[in-house]
Amino acid sequence: MMNKAALVEAVEADLAEQGFPIESHAQAWRIVNSVIGTITKTVVSGETVQISGFGSFKPVTRAAHAAMNPATRESVEVPAKKSVRFAPGAALKRAVNE
Repeated sequence: MMNKAALVEAVEADLAEQGFPIESHAQAWRIVNSVIGTITKTVVSGETVQISGFGSFKPVTRAAHAAMNPATRESVEVPAKKSVRFAPGAALKRAVNE
């Protein structure tokens, strides 16, 4: 599993390999945080973020529905809520299946 710290290190290493070394570890953190923050703000505003070859993040609204408490078998009403759906792009799907 890759966490945020590992992602920052991987971005630093990848950019260095490409000949674009990052000046500091803090700068790499700011870059990763900026990308994540921009995606978050865009989806929160109701827009879809589509990254060609990677996938898209789309805001969705889940309808209210009835569910059952498995312990008591009572019916419970689950309210509508907002969520995010990620749909992988074709290139990502191909890469995973290789």
